[in-house]
Amino acid sequence: MSVTALRAHVLYEYRPRKTLPHNCSHIRLLRPLSHPSVESELSLTHGLQLPSHPVDVVIIERLWDYSCDWRQQLPLLRAIRQQGTKIIYEIDDDLLRLNSEVGSPRRPSEEKKMWLRQVVKYSDGVIVSTKPLASKLGHLNPNIEVVANALDERLFSRSRELKPWNAQDGVVVFGYMGTFTHLNDLISIIQPLRSTLARFRDRVRFEIVGIGDSTTLKGAFNDLPVSFLNIPAEAVSYERFVSWMLENVHWDFGIAPLLDSDLTRSKSDIKFLDYAVQGIPGIFSDVPAYRETVRHLENGILATDTSSWEKWLSSLILNSQLRLQLATQAHEKVWRNRMLKTEAKKWLSALRNLTGYMGASRD
Repeated sequence: MSVTALRAHVLYEYRPRKTLPHNCSHIRLLRPLSHPSVESELSLTHGLQLPSHPVDVVIIERLWDYSCDWRQQLPLLRAIRQQGTKIIYEIDDDLLRLNSEVGSPRRPSEEKKMWLRQVVKYSDGVIVSTKPLASKLGHLNPNIEVVANALDERLFSRSRELKPWNAQDGVVVFGYMGTFTHLNDLISIIQPLRSTLARFRDRVRFEIVGIGDSTTLKGAFNDLPVSFLNIPAEAVSYERFVSWMLENVHWDFGIAPLLDSDLTRSKSDIKFLDYAVQGIPGIFSDVPAYRETVRHLENGILATDTSSWEKWLSSLILNSQLRLQLATQAHEKVWRNRMLKTEAKKWLSALRNLTGYMGASRD
């Protein structure tokens, strides 16, 4: 006897003018919900429109429809709910507090934030990536499940062993990977970066992926050994981006600065996953996003201030054994505990808990 599969339809957030799912759509929904470990218990479809076929649950991701026209959407959602379909909202960032400071760009707009509040309240349940984010949304909808980020092992492979470094035979390459929204995070440690790069000028190179076209950054580093890796247009989809990253990012260690704010306290440890899955050790800001995952000097380094950043940058440049130790522990942690082969079923459990759907038995 088996169980009828849960039929789920994802309304993903998409790239404007391209209608392609965001990378976070793949990481948070499309890949876990289509993973082989759950395919016998969950049937997935996805798109930009509400499904024309019967489903058990519709999952709305973040700012799915950029029109955010609640008056138009509400009758459609009511209609599918009357058919017995449950509605789940998924979000991985505190968009209600994004750019909420005086003088910040108004993205998302107040209208979009109002839409977000309405859809969270209306949904049968909410799935988030962190406990702090669950706490912040709990006053809007108490029916919340936390499912942490995990990576799809089908896209990656066990990493290379780190290259021992010494001044005679090579250059230590370290890097940062992030979107333009993290520009201020990187700028926050410009001083220790500049000091370190100047000190080890002939023995080190810093590579930046994702925000390399920033005039601000280029001016800040001037003639220091910094290079910018541009992601080609053909690598915009998540799968192709991962392939490009594995082929082009060969760092001795990575960095993940993150300013401590009300917004960032709800963020996830995705940078740790991105680095560790490849066997890249990292230095991370000592903020809530990383404190539960990173064990200082065991599987990573937590930096507290500018002097701390400078100290640990120098340490990882000079100490190949420390790099190897951190990389080994981080790599093992991610491959053991944060890959979809073990974590995808948590998505299925969350959907069942929020919808009450256990599946009908069939012979």
